[in-house]
Amino acid sequence: MNNNKIDSPEKQTTDFLKDEIFPLANMIPGIVHNISNPLTIIKIRSQILQNKMPDSPIFPALLDNINKIENILGNLAERISNLGNNEVRPINLKNLIKNELQFLEADMNFKHKVTKKIDLQESQPYILAVYRHLSDGLLAALAALIRMMDSSDERILGISVFAQADLITLTLTATVNGLSAEEVRLFARLSQFQDAVTALSNRPSASPELQLLIRSFYSFKPYITDYSPSIAGDNLFKCTITFPLEK
Repeated sequence: MNNNKIDSPEKQTTDFLKDEIFPLANMIPGIVHNISNPLTIIKIRSQILQNKMPDSPIFPALLDNINKIENILGNLAERISNLGNNEVRPINLKNLIKNELQFLEADMNFKHKVTKKIDLQESQPYILAVYRHLSDGLLAALAALIRMMDSSDERILGISVFAQADLITLTLTATVNGLSAEEVRLFARLSQFQDAVTALSNRPSASPELQLLIRSFYSFKPYITDYSPSIAGDNLFKCTITFPLEK
C-alpha cells in the first residue's frame, strides 16, 4: 500500500512560493535600489544640462524616459512588497490600473500594437481588498486579452472606471477575433465563476488565453457585487465588474 501523501494544488502552490519565489522576491527591492541610485544621478545631471541648454530637444525625451523607468521600478517594488501580504486594505482602483498599465509597457506588443482607450474618473473613492489579488487578477486579465487580440485586424483595449452612489464600476473591452462557438458559450457562463472554472477541466480545447482570463476574474470574486461578461457578435468582449465602496 502506498502511503505517500500527495499535497493539494493549493499547498503545492504555497510551498513553491515559499521555497522558490519568495527568496528571489526578497532580492528585488535591493535590485530596484541599485538601479534607482545611478538613475537618479543621471536624472539630476540631465536636469542641470537642460537648464544650461533649454533649446536642446534631447533632454525632454531623456527625462521622460527616465520617469517611465522610475515608474516601472516603483511598480515592480510595490508588486513584490505585496506578494505575501494578505491584508485587506483600502485601494484606489484608478491608481492600481495606472500602475498595471505602466508595468505592461514592458510588453512591446502592448506598447506598440494595441490601441488603448483609457477613461479613469479623476476623483475616486477606495475599495477594500487584498492588493495582490486585484493587481494579479487585473494584470492576468489584461495579458490574456492582449494575447486574444493577436489575430484581430484592430487591436483595441478599453478600460474605464467610474464611481456612482456606493459602487465603483470597472469596464474592460477588447476586440478578440477568432473566438470559437465553444469559447463564446464559456464566456456566457463566466458569471458563475466556479462553474466556468470547472467547465474548463472538461474542455481541454479551450485556449490557454481563455483559461487565464477566466481564472484571473475568479480572483476578484471575494470583492465584487456584480459581474457581467458578454460577447457582441464574434469579436467584442466586454466585462463590467462592480465593487462596493469602502464604508
